[in-house]
Amino acid sequence: MTYKMALFLSKLKGYKNMNIDKTLYKSLNSREKAIEWGETHYKDWKEHYSSLLSEMEYNHNKSDYYDAIDSYCGCTYSSINEYLRNNKNDTSKSKFIREYTDILILLLYLSPRIPENIVLYRLVNKEFIKNFLGKSNKGSYITELGFVSTSLSSDIVKIVDESYSNYNDLLKIYVEKGNVGLYTSIFVEKTEAEMLLPPNARFYLISKPYYDKSLGKQVYECKIEYFGNIK
Repeated sequence: MTYKMALFLSKLKGYKNMNIDKTLYKSLNSREKAIEWGETHYKDWKEHYSSLLSEMEYNHNKSDYYDAIDSYCGCTYSSINEYLRNNKNDTSKSKFIREYTDILILLLYLSPRIPENIVLYRLVNKEFIKNFLGKSNKGSYITELGFVSTSLSSDIVKIVDESYSNYNDLLKIYVEKGNVGLYTSIFVEKTEAEMLLPPNARFYLISKPYYDKSLGKQVYECKIEYFGNIK
């Protein structure tokens, strides 16, 4: 961390007092526990979803929207999130991506709600942190316009072969029971024990950032909210 950043953090005052009792949030400190938790709460829904897909495939021709979850986790997440964040996609693709996004959001809302207060983790780049701290210092929040990929375990910092592996900043996110979220690693094999949350999440910084030696990351504890969230 640079001296300039350390000085800024020492003066940071814009975190939101949300009266969070952190002891009421489950924290899964290993990938194995995260996988066990995800399978316990999402296995039945995954099997039902897979059964419906098989029935659809048998009775109907596949479309470009077939199995939106698998496609998003595999290759389309980048173009979808770029569209949601920047609307920079080619015009000819915009309608397809918008409809694809709507289907994926619908699937998230149809999946089981997060069954208990949980801590999630997300590695982010310097640009996000710069914007996040700037908003927080004004007593405000930052909105993620794209889908929010998170991990159930802080073991995400041990992954070395992903685009985020070299990021030095880790969001520690407190998510309340009843929020929308889907454990996608039960559908496709992903090492990060991924929980996928819908777009338009608002992130509030709730305490002063700190460096965690055991993780080797600068940690930003935050609360996530959605406008008009139905629980």
